[in-house]
Amino acid sequence: MTRTIQYTIFLSRPSDVESHMEAVKQAVLDANLVATPLGVRFEVFDWRTDATPGLASEPQARVNEQSDHHDALMAVIGGTLGTPTASHASGTVEEIERAITKSATSVFGQNSVMIFFKDVQLSLNSDLDEAKRVQDLKSGLGPRGILYRAFGDDDALREGVLRCIGVLIATHLSASDSGRTTEAADQERTELSPLASQSDDPPEPEELGILDYSQIITERIDAATQSTSQIQQALESLGRQTTEASSEISAAISSEDNSKKKRIINEVAKSIDACATSIEGSGEEMRAQFGGALEAIRAVIDIQASDLSPEAAIEEINIVIQMTASLDPTIETTGSQIADFGNTLAQLPRLTKELNSAKRRLLKVIEALVADLATLRIENASLHAYAISRNQSRASPALLN
Repeated sequence: MTRTIQYTIFLSRPSDVESHMEAVKQAVLDANLVATPLGVRFEVFDWRTDATPGLASEPQARVNEQSDHHDALMAVIGGTLGTPTASHASGTVEEIERAITKSATSVFGQNSVMIFFKDVQLSLNSDLDEAKRVQDLKSGLGPRGILYRAFGDDDALREGVLRCIGVLIATHLSASDSGRTTEAADQERTELSPLASQSDDPPEPEELGILDYSQIITERIDAATQSTSQIQQALESLGRQTTEASSEISAAISSEDNSKKKRIINEVAKSIDACATSIEGSGEEMRAQFGGALEAIRAVIDIQASDLSPEAAIEEINIVIQMTASLDPTIETTGSQIADFGNTLAQLPRLTKELNSAKRRLLKVIEALVADLATLRIENASLHAYAISRNQSRASPALLN
């Protein structure tokens, strides 16, 4: 009879992703349908429901005591990190840090730390400081060898969990097939990435080189700049049309001829609607191109830091640092200009159904665009800090001076 070894996965998360926990637990149950016949099984320990009460210096300390007895950690993070503890940014962060430390002696190695970040759409009402805390945590994982996966919905999260569990199963079987005990596997293990693509997936981006990425960066920033110009031109054009029609609008409002009023007002509504269509398309393009440029910049930083000499790496990464610094005021200014236009537009009175509809649509497009630009600023600031940290890690004090 096959002996089944059970591993426990500690489930960590702040409260804003509570609705996704059932998807995680179900994915682990589904994975066990494959794992159990192979002699391995996984159990989820959810501290919110499974932790036992007791005395400790603070609530988190009691959770930590019980998390120490688990074989792996799975953390899910959304738009917030949660409540700070005595020593860390939040309980979730503290649990992740403890799991990273423990991974050095885990049978699963660094694969024992599985982190999922939800794709969160920021809005004008979002807490940007909290979003930056999440981004800072995310940016700090890669240099430490901890991989993470992004997800948008329960299906994507479930797929990611299944893939991670698959790697844990493979690690367990690898240790068993080579005749090693769990204790021996702690000392000698094969590191497998839970986020690695399957063999039939497209080539990974790291196959590209510095020159490839440099071309991508140039092309994407040029395309993003062009999209930004198109947005500004659309707003300027609408402003001119509104100004030119202002005297007619004033005359129409004071006129007794309602049909004439509506005709003039609805012409303005058509211009507003056309502006919304233009900005919507250009905004999506700008966001995609800027985002792609930032991803390529991060890849260049990693290659430069690993492949070049310390002196050359510092020089090249300094160029990247200057680039990210110069992007910030551009993004900020664009966002401010668009937000100001939105505030002006919001003051238009509700005169006709067509005008109200067009105004509401354009305001919605502007709000989404301003939120996208705020997200880009956070990502760019995080990338700027990442470049500085890579430089510091590569340089001796003499090189930094």
